[in-house]
Amino acid sequence: MGLTITLIYENVGIRAILYDGCTAVKSVCMDDGEASACAGRIAESFRKTGEVETVICPGGCLKPVLAGCYEISAQALEDAAAGSFGRHRYNHLMEICAGAAEFLSARACFADAISTDELLPLNRISSHAMVKKCSRGYFAEHRAAMWQLTSEQQSRPDEKNYIVAYLDDLVSVGVYERGRCLDINDMIGAEGPMGFTSSGDVPCAQIAAYFEKSDVTYEQMQEQLLEKSGILQYLGTDSPQTLDDLATQDARAALIAETMAYQAAKWIGSSAVVLRGRVDGILLTGKGVRSDFLTERLLKRIEGIAPVTVEKDLRLSDYLAGRAELVSGGCDLLRNY
Repeated sequence: MGLTITLIYENVGIRAILYDGCTAVKSVCMDDGEASACAGRIAESFRKTGEVETVICPGGCLKPVLAGCYEISAQALEDAAAGSFGRHRYNHLMEICAGAAEFLSARACFADAISTDELLPLNRISSHAMVKKCSRGYFAEHRAAMWQLTSEQQSRPDEKNYIVAYLDDLVSVGVYERGRCLDINDMIGAEGPMGFTSSGDVPCAQIAAYFEKSDVTYEQMQEQLLEKSGILQYLGTDSPQTLDDLATQDARAALIAETMAYQAAKWIGSSAVVLRGRVDGILLTGKGVRSDFLTERLLKRIEGIAPVTVEKDLRLSDYLAGRAELVSGGCDLLRNY
């Protein structure tokens, strides 16, 4: 089997890692930028390392798809570029992935798209008949966290029930019954807990009145709700370390930080109801777990539900490489988009 290159975002840059099987052998980091330029730099970095079989990244906001690995088709790229099903930087990463694969004469794949949809039928009904419920969350990160934990426990994700909370600029809380995601907040739709830059749930009538008076476009509304709200709007930072510093010095900052933990705890608690209380574990990951203040206050509220694992070092690249290895070895299906 050939080599695999994984692409992930690391802070504001892109991390490309070359794997021989499931062993990382070379890593490069670069600034994000125009897709073809990034793809060319990635290809040049790995051109002399041997035959690359697969370039893989997390999937972006696409049409609803099942969990798994997909070849990046022309239609997938078109949907990602247009943002027809939502905008996220993984859409851009898919373009880079496809470009690098083309330069290297390799196969381009994405795994566990943000738009993965395995919801129960009753979870497809929203509280307003004209508003569609969407399944959009950090599925690759969720499944990487479950894979990481079960690998250490010598078990499998499809043997247990987990609640996984990815605490980041956007917060994504997924409910997994033996590997299938039964319910998840639509983070791209600004549903769920407050994040470092996102609002999460806000009163619908009040936010509608606010935007009507503000005379803003739909794109500006999205930007406000997903990129300019949350901790950033209240405290002027999206850094977990700065949040800790502020929360230990200022009572208002501590209240805002605890509010984020409280909202995440409420979503995790309601997720336990989806599983009828049969929860084998709760996994916390994302940059939010690098805030001791936030993590400690969240743990106090959820430790009574099930054992909690905090993954500060999420090995997303290793997970993606493993998915590519399974496909290359014929042990997993490469789906068509």
